[in-house]
Amino acid sequence: MKNKNSTYLLIVLVLIVWVVIIYRLVKYTSEDSVTSSSFSMTNKSPEGIIFPDTFNLLLSYNDPFLKRTTTVRKTKPLIKKPEIKREKVVQWPQLSYYGMVKSRENGNKTINIAIDHRFYIMNLGELIENIQLMIVTRDSIMLKKEGNNKVIYRK
Repeated sequence: MKNKNSTYLLIVLVLIVWVVIIYRLVKYTSEDSVTSSSFSMTNKSPEGIIFPDTFNLLLSYNDPFLKRTTTVRKTKPLIKKPEIKREKVVQWPQLSYYGMVKSRENGNKTINIAIDHRFYIMNLGELIENIQLMIVTRDSIMLKKEGNNKVIYRK
């Protein structure tokens, strides 16, 4: 008995779905709702003046019968390339950073450095062989030569 009731219910639901589909088809295909309108390629202004729509065709394609190409030459405007400023290459000597000593009295940092296998003791801001000591940390230093900076790590 239970199967028969569910079968009847399903048949009724299928019929309702088909009725809705057929109704929508008839509604959208009826001739009353369709209005024919003609489209034109003209622009109308509010005053009633008609301006024709114009466009240009680019016909620079290969002729399939003559096997010749017709090309339209266009001149490109000259674009000035910006000049590349080449930086002066700075030749650094062989540098080795061996450590730092910090003064207890005033906190000045003094480093041990080898420039071309010659050992020097430098303070912050000091200039030796055109190399200036800029920044001192425990494991690295920053040196400046002719405007270029270089970081050296402790060995």
